[in-house]
Amino acid sequence: MAKNRLVRAGRSLALLGMTALVLPLALTAQDSTPPYPRRLSYFPYVTASPNDGVMAMARAVWFRQSRWDDRVSVHDQVAVEGGYSTKDSWLLRARGDFPRLADGWRLQVIVQAGKEGMYGGDTPAMRQVASVEVTRRIQGPVSVALRGDATHVIVGGSSATSESEVRGRLALVIDLRDREYDTRRGALLQFGPFIGSMNSMLGAYALASGWASMGERTRVTARAGIRTGSHLTTNGVRTLPAWEDDFVLGGGPESNRALPIGARVNKNMMLFAAEIRHDLKVFPGGAIAVLAFVDASRAYCDCAYLADTPGIAAPMEWTVGPGVGVALRLLRNSVLTATVARGEHATRLYISSGWSW
Repeated sequence: MAKNRLVRAGRSLALLGMTALVLPLALTAQDSTPPYPRRLSYFPYVTASPNDGVMAMARAVWFRQSRWDDRVSVHDQVAVEGGYSTKDSWLLRARGDFPRLADGWRLQVIVQAGKEGMYGGDTPAMRQVASVEVTRRIQGPVSVALRGDATHVIVGGSSATSESEVRGRLALVIDLRDREYDTRRGALLQFGPFIGSMNSMLGAYALASGWASMGERTRVTARAGIRTGSHLTTNGVRTLPAWEDDFVLGGGPESNRALPIGARVNKNMMLFAAEIRHDLKVFPGGAIAVLAFVDASRAYCDCAYLADTPGIAAPMEWTVGPGVGVALRLLRNSVLTATVARGEHATRLYISSGWSW
């Protein structure tokens, strides 16, 4: 029965996601003055995490590059990627980004399926996700973003449990960055409520990020956020539904790099991080950068009896992890980072694509 439900859910999610991916291409194809012709790029890369080990990835991207004076790196793109890891984890993902869909409108679509390690990598989980996010600019840097996603997850082995839910999130976004790729200065502020179909899930989040330039090659950046909610599901307790950047809390390359992915979560989460990035070597088409950072996360609730449950952090607990790393940037927005951080008496390595924020 669980297998049949998984197949049906997978087909529904795939149909929804592929429809949302193809339709924007048909709309943007009507653009009479495209910035550049569409191009196809494909390349391999490697990721690594404490949960899933080393994963060999392959990625193909069909895209139109934006003009060099635009604040976004691409006019539109559809990327398909997949990989398999040394710990029997795997990932298949299709993602469409359309930041110039129409005047004042942008769209993001993601469809993915995979097997991953939860609770620090000790528990296998099969996850299928489809999400659509539409953003409308209201005035200047202020936008409103509506996100909807459907998730089906099976956690565990022989005694597996499964969840299926639909979640919606509304956010007010204030984007004061100089540009969205390789940001040098500015701020990004966002907050809003979210709801879920399972267990009457209800919550809200707020996230603030800032960047300051300290010279031609150096910049300082920081981020602080909070998510609170009630009746959160297995998926809801792990993630923060941020604008075009839904990410896992309580550990991971986008939250606390000193912890395994999603290792210390609860219904209420706080995070803070500060980082300094310095371009050590600049060359035509890219740069090699070094970075130093401190990540901190806190999980808390009024349910002390859950303190010994796997994956659930004790109330009022902060985990702080300092670390260092190196990043390779190619062209405007292709970034591969490797970081080492220490927290809870262990050192952890991440290799991931993109900056942490």
